[in-house]
Amino acid sequence: KTPFKHPNTYCASHTVTPIQQSKTDASFALRLPPEIVGAIMTTLVQDLFFSDIHKTECLWIKVGHICRYWRQIALECPNVWSYIDTRRTALVKELVRRSNSAPLIVYVWLQAHRTVPDVLAINQALGEMHRIRELSIIGDMMDFHFPCIRLPFKAPRLKTLMLTSLERSNAPMKLLDTSTSCLRNVFLYHTTIPPEPTLLRGLQDLTIYALNSPPSHMSKLLSILELCPELVEFNYSGLFDGFRHSAAEMRVVTLPRLRNICMAVDSNAAMFLLNCLIVQSDVALSISLL
Repeated sequence: KTPFKHPNTYCASHTVTPIQQSKTDASFALRLPPEIVGAIMTTLVQDLFFSDIHKTECLWIKVGHICRYWRQIALECPNVWSYIDTRRTALVKELVRRSNSAPLIVYVWLQAHRTVPDVLAINQALGEMHRIRELSIIGDMMDFHFPCIRLPFKAPRLKTLMLTSLERSNAPMKLLDTSTSCLRNVFLYHTTIPPEPTLLRGLQDLTIYALNSPPSHMSKLLSILELCPELVEFNYSGLFDGFRHSAAEMRVVTLPRLRNICMAVDSNAAMFLLNCLIVQSDVALSISLL
């Protein structure tokens, strides 16, 4: 029995040669309903997009070049074209068009030596901020390059924000003005924490990686956690400076929904931070000592 039943599908039960098997597989695939083929294509594009994120090849876009039937399905499936990488400058405009009104997953690369096509591609992608669901911004000296980019302020669909700097950088201030009510996941790599209540209030997952950055102040981290009452997952890797037993650093932060804490810190920082948190008794805790 096949996992699903459709009038136009069948299952061959006789033994076939490899060539016959290939023809049978192709014939079977051509009889799949368009919505199933579209869903398979979208999953394939997603897997290839994220596995190929550090390369510039466009192998994933060939998913629609197999046959006319599949190509037509791909053209009619906006989600297939909703994964945008601004390094592929020649594709961005066409991907924006083909994705229609589908939510977007966008990777923006800020390069020190940007060309005109680079800037156009970035502006075209961020011009769709109203339908971006996941936004990742990657580059050096993010706070220096970012003012050159036009960023619309409203992001009603933004659920995931990732800021990655190859060297320690301040979070771009224009981004902090972005209005969104559904942001749930923030990932910061070598980037300062944006102390913006409107961005952090509804967060469920906060990841901060700062091992190669200068030591942070514990009071600053506690201030950030105070702005995240809905936090469920918290991951932190980094160093802290000496602890001052001041009122600012001895205050207690209550996180009633927190379920997982994962830290890579020194022993003093781990004990200090845990003493400042009130969480449920069944919270999962993982600590890697530096």
